Amino acid sequence: MEFRITSHRTSVHDDDCLIVVRYVGAIFYLQWSPGDLDSAHTQDYLTHLRELRDEEGNHNGRLAELALPFEALMNQLAPTSVQAPFSLHDYLYPQWFVLKATAIEDNRNIEPVRVNETESPFCRPGVALHSKQMRELDLKSWVPKWYSSHEIELLADGERHPLLYSPSKVITKESQTECFFKGLGAGCKGTIHELVTFRAIDNAINRGALPSDIRICRLYGLVFDTFGPPHPEKRLVGMLLNYINPKQRGILGTLQCVAYDKHSHEHSRRWAHDLTEMVAALHRAGCVWGDAKPENVLIDNNDDVWLIDFGGGYTHGWVDEERQCTKEGDLGALEKIRQWLERLETNCQTV
Repeated sequence: MEFRITSHRTSVHDDDCLIVVRYVGAIFYLQWSPGDLDSAHTQDYLTHLRELRDEEGNHNGRLAELALPFEALMNQLAPTSVQAPFSLHDYLYPQWFVLKATAIEDNRNIEPVRVNETESPFCRPGVALHSKQMRELDLKSWVPKWYSSHEIELLADGERHPLLYSPSKVITKESQTECFFKGLGAGCKGTIHELVTFRAIDNAINRGALPSDIRICRLYGLVFDTFGPPHPEKRLVGMLLNYINPKQRGILGTLQCVAYDKHSHEHSRRWAHDLTEMVAALHRAGCVWGDAKPENVLIDNNDDVWLIDFGGGYTHGWVDEERQCTKEGDLGALEKIRQWLERLETNCQTV
């Protein structure tokens, strides 16, 4: 059965490790702990753990080795009747299982066992709508559209199964509108900042301070879900943004990667000019880009640049910490981007 290791978690406080594995329709939390192993298996496990703690290393091989003893049990537990079409709800809330590795003296094999947990080891997705920060945004007064995750369909992909990878391009079932889904984690600082910026952008466009065709990502709607007992609440689980057809998928479609293509130097001066014009338009309208850097510039399939990610923050080398989320920070980063593009263009011409 097809599966994907999506993440892992270690701690400086103990030698435990948690590995997260996605199947179609299920998610598995694989627990490793020295307390559940005999001495021989513990030493082997700790060797793997040391490599996982190395932030510079490629962990795929070690994670695959640690997941291997669980594979037969995961194949047995994973559902076999999950059928398309798939909704965002199918991705966000699959069946989940907690398994742990065990081994006793004189047993040469790791024995995975199922742990009966009542709550998932991970937090609920998104941000509680009843929180003080969310209430202050007065979302219902200006957000154009609201959806539950049941109302968002995942698009089929010939290259990879939509339930194994984080959703990006989705479609609203009601209007068949293509959108980019931006899921929300447990924190809310960046989310609050981005929603405030999207509201400012929409207000600026409505009053004519920004052109409606400016190439920036905009908010189309929000996705929220209602959770039941034992802790009932409504949570904002993601944003729907206007979909931009990228030159390439994921980070490969950002300026950070596209700029290194051998033909990109033909566009670099136009890109620098267009970025300058768009940021200037934002500033005149009283808005700020924020975390300005090549990774937050998307190149579409017409080789045009788009500004994305208004969640604020800063990135070393592009925006100084003390100038984050300011016009000065935007302008400083723009100059660095221009110089970076010039260097890449020069390098291409000398090869």
